[in-house]
Amino acid sequence: KYKEYADDIHASSEHLLNLVNDILDLSAIEAGKQYLAKESLIVDDVIKDCSPMIDAAAKHKGITYAIDLPERIQPIQADRRALKQILLNILSNAVKFTPKGGRITLKATASNGHHVFEISDTGEGVPADKLPSLTDPFARAETNPHKSQEGTGLGLAIVKSLVELHDGELDLNSKLGEGMIVTVTLPSGEA
Repeated sequence: KYKEYADDIHASSEHLLNLVNDILDLSAIEAGKQYLAKESLIVDDVIKDCSPMIDAAAKHKGITYAIDLPERIQPIQADRRALKQILLNILSNAVKFTPKGGRITLKATASNGHHVFEISDTGEGVPADKLPSLTDPFARAETNPHKSQEGTGLGLAIVKSLVELHDGELDLNSKLGEGMIVTVTLPSGEA
């Protein structure tokens, strides 16, 4: 019984820590105090760093998680922590909103001086009128007021800010009942 209590306390404290970190990250970005430490990154390594957490969460929900990478993709000049945070926030949302038996795919490509990361899911999708506000702080895509939802609603706001700090673009494409495709386009830099 004590182990159960300890596990519950640990899970709750992790959840609170994540909420506080999201708020601190967004505050630092909005205050102009978030700085990027750009370095040459191997895309495959960054994706491998993110995958264990996402793979475990997807398996727990009975979701297929797939990675689609070309055999050789050039390095990218980016901030490692920020790029991981971008991918983890988008992938975590995909897991959260994809039902059992669904699929999440992370695809990465590089051409014409840009790296493109596309995360698609077979989740609930979002009505077109809600898409523009999804990157607002504390925004929620949930359409059912009786369904509880974890998190602060800061994930995509943080993603948008970090993408913009990299001089990149964030594109959200979705239809209700047809899943979501989130595309992050970042300059490749001098890798």
